[in-house]
Amino acid sequence: MGARRGADNARSAVTRRSVVIGLLLVPLNVWWVIAAELRWYVVLTLNPLFVTPVFYLFVLACLNTVNRRLCPRLVLRPGELVVIYLLLVL
Repeated sequence: MGARRGADNARSAVTRRSVVIGLLLVPLNVWWVIAAELRWYVVLTLNPLFVTPVFYLFVLACLNTVNRRLCPRLVLRPGELVVIYLLLVL
């Protein structure tokens, strides 16, 4: 049972690094939305698909492409990207 539990955890999308990356991006995301809405009067939160989390996913996908060649162990799995997206949207 212990070996199976370890195998299930290895495939889990909610990893420590995905939560840490998401939580580190949350303050930056909040600042970006507030700055855009207060300074430039751009309402980013009225769109059905939030612009800022999609931009962060794009940047992370680009970094994944670079990491795939340079350091494959740093590549984020799709499930981890979903966790980061969910943290930024909520």
